Amino acid sequence: MTKICPSCNKECDTNHTFCPHCGHSAPSENETPLHENGVLSNSLSNSNLEPMRYFQFIIYFQLFITAGFCLFSAFSILTSEAFHPSLRYYPEYETKFKVLRISYHVAMLSLGVDALVTRWHLANFKAKGPTYYIRYLIVNTVFTLIFMVWSNILLSEVGLWANQIFTVAGIIANSIMALACCIYFDEREHLFVN
Repeated sequence: MTKICPSCNKECDTNHTFCPHCGHSAPSENETPLHENGVLSNSLSNSNLEPMRYFQFIIYFQLFITAGFCLFSAFSILTSEAFHPSLRYYPEYETKFKVLRISYHVAMLSLGVDALVTRWHLANFKAKGPTYYIRYLIVNTVFTLIFMVWSNILLSEVGLWANQIFTVAGIIANSIMALACCIYFDEREHLFVN
């Protein structure tokens, strides 16, 4: 048996307390949603609405942008001449940096595909969706850290240094997001049932 969510007008099972589509408190079996001219009304109190705006940001914006950035980075680094413009003066290090570039290409390609897979799991309210997202953030952070250290070690061998302020900021942001998402998804674990 199903019931209609008063917020998004989609069907949800009677055993769901919250709508798996929008997070709104689903009407109980004996409660009828309010109608206005034959259309379900959204005038119910927002106190019943389980906040899902961050979730919508994740699945509709952040994971798409991240996937796009990773895939763009994967192909642009593979086609670029060097990791650092001054490296053309150090041909003896070309092989080391080529290995770094190819490794970075594979990692970014993997992260881009993983972002899209994770987005699919979250958007379809799969039970493992939140776990996939937190795992994605952790793997992204670890890859970023590895490549930051690896590239700086190679650059320091030739007396160069890369400005990594944005990389460090990304590592910190991903770490904070992973911790925050653990709490966020724990409170909403009942929504991920598919």
